[in-house]
Amino acid sequence: MTQVRDSRLYLFTGSDPAGVAAAAKRLMRELVGDKPDPFVCDTIVESDNLSTLEALQQTVSSVRSPPFFGDCKTVWLKDFSGFSGETKTGQLAEPFARLCDFIEAGIPADIRLVLSGCGIDRRKRLYKLCKAGGVVEEFEKPMIADRDWEGRMGQIIERRARDKGVRIAPDAVDYLVQVLGTDTTRIEPELEKLIAYCGGPGETLTMAAAQEVCRGDGEFVAWAVRDAVGNRDLRKVLSLTESILHGERDPDRAILGMIRQTADGFYAMIQVLMLMHRCRVRQPRQLGNLLKTMAAEDKQRALEDGLEIVGWHPYRVQMLAQQATRFSGPELVEAVKCLRDGFWSCISAPSESRIVWDSLVFRILGREDARRQ
Repeated sequence: MTQVRDSRLYLFTGSDPAGVAAAAKRLMRELVGDKPDPFVCDTIVESDNLSTLEALQQTVSSVRSPPFFGDCKTVWLKDFSGFSGETKTGQLAEPFARLCDFIEAGIPADIRLVLSGCGIDRRKRLYKLCKAGGVVEEFEKPMIADRDWEGRMGQIIERRARDKGVRIAPDAVDYLVQVLGTDTTRIEPELEKLIAYCGGPGETLTMAAAQEVCRGDGEFVAWAVRDAVGNRDLRKVLSLTESILHGERDPDRAILGMIRQTADGFYAMIQVLMLMHRCRVRQPRQLGNLLKTMAAEDKQRALEDGLEIVGWHPYRVQMLAQQATRFSGPELVEAVKCLRDGFWSCISAPSESRIVWDSLVFRILGREDARRQ
């Protein structure tokens, strides 16, 4: 939680531009209101008419100028894209140095500085000064390669909902995670749609409402299905299928996307097993560690042999290896054949696509897995 009254310096940064922007906007609303007086608030943002260099120079000039009428002036460098330009040379070096000198000397009592934007280098002077003498909030975008990306994305959705003064049902959070994947930029607009649909602030955002108005990115949700199949999680596959097809304008096309992504997943698992055999590795974790230290020439030879997975994130390959161990060799080959035949069946008879997909799922996962669910 930002300490509004206790600092004259604020930095919002990280790898999540949506989270950075939302937090900075929330602070500015607390500091100066929704319609700030231009005499006490100077918002500086890059545009076609204001370059990165000019925005930084204008910020330095603004914080060095006392406010009119003796009130406290808030200077906001908004959505700044040039933090990575804080180097010893280059066109941004001099204004960055001047800004750092100003902060280090002590920000006057009648000036408040707010900086927001992604890409700041934590090793550089500006970040260290903000950390030592101001309030720093960092927002990191969940990454698919992270073990708990779904949990982290769910926490972000819940936090944004609280910021908007609404409650969101746990199953609605789970649904939005499936729909949005790691796209944090879509959280705000999807929540706004849900709030309007459910009757405004104070209402609970429900699963039924989320299914009605929030649609996912086809490529990502199809990827999520592929992962659920790889984990032999029948219940999740069926749940994701219902979520994807609910209200889908072109369900047949969506099913083709799920088949393609699932087939790609099995091709990747076969590659993983080939790589494990080639490198004499037995455990998935060993494979992940091996890829982190694999020599460039060894990776190149593997790529030339068609093992493109050596270029993927080691953790993702490790997860694929864990999935591959859930299937026998013949099961993997049979799954690829089933998906190939199912794809052409959907092409030739689109009206039967859902029947074909359900049949594929049960054939690939097996009746024993279905009973365990």
